[in-house]
Amino acid sequence: MMKDVFLALGLAFFPVTGVLAGLWLAARSRADRAEETVRQIALGNRQVLANQPATPGDVAPTLDAILLEVERIAEGQRFTTKLLSERRDSVPGSSLGRVVTPH
Repeated sequence: MMKDVFLALGLAFFPVTGVLAGLWLAARSRADRAEETVRQIALGNRQVLANQPATPGDVAPTLDAILLEVERIAEGQRFTTKLLSERRDSVPGSSLGRVVTPH
């Protein structure tokens, strides 16, 4: 019985090790490529910069879309705040000085 457990663990060890080693090698390769790209940019290699997908002209429409979404979120917050303040003012017996804190 105990031999079967050790045999199963031993047989499972090799595929797991193979998968983990493959993942480690892929991550290491990607890190090396990123390090080389950063080194080339630091040295001022224009060819590396030319291969980058985003240019300043491509960033402007994206930035405009982000600004529009932020404005929509801010408008929603203003609307919600207005509704909550009107609701609090319409409830009879509410006072601004009284705060109930749960214990």
